[in-house]
Amino acid sequence: MGQLDFPPAHEDIAVIYGMKGRYEEAAQEINKAIALNGRMPHYVAALGCIDANSGHKDEAQKMLKELLAREQTEYVSSSDIALVYAALGDKEKAFARLEEAITKGVHRTNVNLKVGPAWDSLRSDPRFAELLRRAGLPQ
Repeated sequence: MGQLDFPPAHEDIAVIYGMKGRYEEAAQEINKAIALNGRMPHYVAALGCIDANSGHKDEAQKMLKELLAREQTEYVSSSDIALVYAALGDKEKAFARLEEAITKGVHRTNVNLKVGPAWDSLRSDPRFAELLRRAGLPQ
């Protein structure tokens, strides 16, 4: 099989590896996407989620700090920041950032919110159903 030169494919493969608990391979796929497309904020968020889910909370915090610093000088989606907060178990900040994303109409939030595995830790909270409703997604 040839080398993939399509960053979204690496992102999708990383999600699959992450769902299987194969975090090292997930990180490798995100790093391939970074090599092809630069250190985009949603890649940094993905690395933060991978780090948090694999127990490397300090590394996840570093990714979160990078995103928070970068949002001062460039566009960083509130949903990307919410992903890392959710992975770190900070539901309050995750919900606050999701509220921001929905208010701003961030399309990546609506695409992922209903089925994305990164949001599983928030699904049991009643606020999650309300966010789905506000985003125009069926509960």
